[in-house]
Amino acid sequence: MMELADIATVAFIVSGVTYQGVKYWRSDKRVRLKREMPVSLVLRGAELPESCTHAIVIVFDRRGCLVRKFPEKELVRRKNKVKVACSSAEGMMNFCVLFTSRVFSLSGIHRREDIDRLLAGTHAHEVFIAETGLQEIRRSVSLELMPVPEDTAAEGEESEAAPAALSMLLPPLLTTDAMAKEYTIDLQHCNEPWSTGSVHYAEGEPDNWLSLRQEEGKLVLQLRTNFCGTEREATAEIHAGEGVYLLKVRQQVMGIHPTLTVSRRLYVTTGQKNEVVSVTVTPDNEEAHWRIKSANAGDGGCWYTVYPPVGIHQKGTKTLKVHLEAKPANVRSRSLALTLETGTYPFSQTTEITLMQGVCFEYYIEYPLDDLCARHNGVIETPLGYTGDDALKTYTVCVDSNQPWRIIRDEQADWVEVSEPELLLGLYGGRFTVHVHSNAGNQVKNGFPAARHTVLSLVNDTGIVKDILIYQGGYVRIRGQYWLDRNLAADGKPAQVAIPLGLEEGSRLNHGGYFQFGCKDGGWSETFVPCKGDWYEGTAENPARLDRIDPSPAGWRIPSRIEMEAFLNRPAAPMELQREEDRTNICILSDDGVPVYLPLCGHRSHINGCRIMIPHGHRYWTGSSQSPVYGYSLCVEPSRQMYVMHDMKKYGFPVRCVLDAFNVKP
Repeated sequence: MMELADIATVAFIVSGVTYQGVKYWRSDKRVRLKREMPVSLVLRGAELPESCTHAIVIVFDRRGCLVRKFPEKELVRRKNKVKVACSSAEGMMNFCVLFTSRVFSLSGIHRREDIDRLLAGTHAHEVFIAETGLQEIRRSVSLELMPVPEDTAAEGEESEAAPAALSMLLPPLLTTDAMAKEYTIDLQHCNEPWSTGSVHYAEGEPDNWLSLRQEEGKLVLQLRTNFCGTEREATAEIHAGEGVYLLKVRQQVMGIHPTLTVSRRLYVTTGQKNEVVSVTVTPDNEEAHWRIKSANAGDGGCWYTVYPPVGIHQKGTKTLKVHLEAKPANVRSRSLALTLETGTYPFSQTTEITLMQGVCFEYYIEYPLDDLCARHNGVIETPLGYTGDDALKTYTVCVDSNQPWRIIRDEQADWVEVSEPELLLGLYGGRFTVHVHSNAGNQVKNGFPAARHTVLSLVNDTGIVKDILIYQGGYVRIRGQYWLDRNLAADGKPAQVAIPLGLEEGSRLNHGGYFQFGCKDGGWSETFVPCKGDWYEGTAENPARLDRIDPSPAGWRIPSRIEMEAFLNRPAAPMELQREEDRTNICILSDDGVPVYLPLCGHRSHINGCRIMIPHGHRYWTGSSQSPVYGYSLCVEPSRQMYVMHDMKKYGFPVRCVLDAFNVKP
């Protein structure tokens, strides 16, 4: 018989296996919901010409808008059928397959009717067109392809579509510019009789700017010019059977020309893999409408998919997603130009976005061995203790490029020497060296020199720029006050680095220590008894170093509340100096234009001393006491907002040091 202990052991094992099984099933289910469904397209009984060796699959949604393109799909022939495999997301989809004898330029295909328009007059031995019609995709399916009649494609007329309900054929909203025009909606394939009804206008608007008529199975909307000072909207009734369908028509204002801001105008990639590029499009007015006017590939290919589709009006801020297929090995480079349009005729404005594949232009920096500031790209930063007696700091910049490039530098920065690039034989890749002289004798105050910087710009023939910041730390001037350019470390010395650019995500080299208010070292203590007064002598207007408790280097001290407020109105630095990808720091500019970084490094809890990272939890101590329990601090938010508040003195916050005006030494 099994002992009680054995039974308990078996029960424990079974429960563990069950838990892991349920966990796996749930995670597996979650993954399956997100991935695309495999779709098999089968053409039966059709005499496909032997010359048709290419298969191009183009997927449209229920409104006929392009969803995705598959430029090159394997075509499998059997005795009486042809099979093509692809994939699709869930929903109502129409799969159109072009069986071709050669590669076609399909960059102009954005809707189903574009295929008939572009391929009008094409012979059957060059292009054989088949499609599935609208099919609902919920799981892996095999769909039958039906040949599109040759005469239909030759005449450029729209192919026969499956009958559909009126609600599926009518757009939910029609937006147009302020100019008078006729707008036609094709309802020939509606599976129920329909007729036009009345038009309802908003109160106070003219009641005659929109009229409806039925013409050969099409709904024709006639609009008058909008001379009003505001946008206007009307609702049109369409009767079908016993139901009434409402079509909203919005007409924009004459002369609107809002501007668009895009998160990136140029995107460059090697094109070695499929990828999705996201671009945030923000109009200056959230009520403004915009659209993708055109998408044109430089080589005329169909290796991209754009969402939202070309020509569809959007409102407010949206994220534009561009799916790029991997570049073939025999193609050196290719580009895609997207034209975004906003405003109303004749005052519309356009914005260009360029995406390039195959342009290789990267670099990395080789630091000296055992350099405390080492990183691979972004910045060359010399150690704070680098003196003139040390050997000249030498850095090697290795460049990988498939295009010609050059170096642009500030000739007045004579403390930096840049060699001529050494290129690999017959290639554009190569390297050059950067020699940086010491900053130890540059306007020294209490043991620290004035910080300085310069920028090396690498520019290729495509116009792509790679900036390398060269930085030497020390002190900076902010509103006439002298500050150290980095946080104070726990041992009372400045942090190892000042510039976070190029550091790996999660690095704390520039964070420094966390100090409790009035504490001389950075160690957090549960039994810490904060000082009741200030962290300095004198007043907030005229503070002086208090040696007994000040952790700062000699000749420096903790700033007062008034001095810390000098940070509040400093101009933000250029975006290229920010780390927007993880928002781990705030960058401002000193009086001399030197970038100054405030790491968002959180704080230590007043309860147990654990490190806490929350949006409103990034603080810097001032030396000013608010009460025996609370002290003033500078709150820094990821949105770049900064303000002074008070916190319990038991918290652990980072600190920044200012020059002690009563004890200044060269």
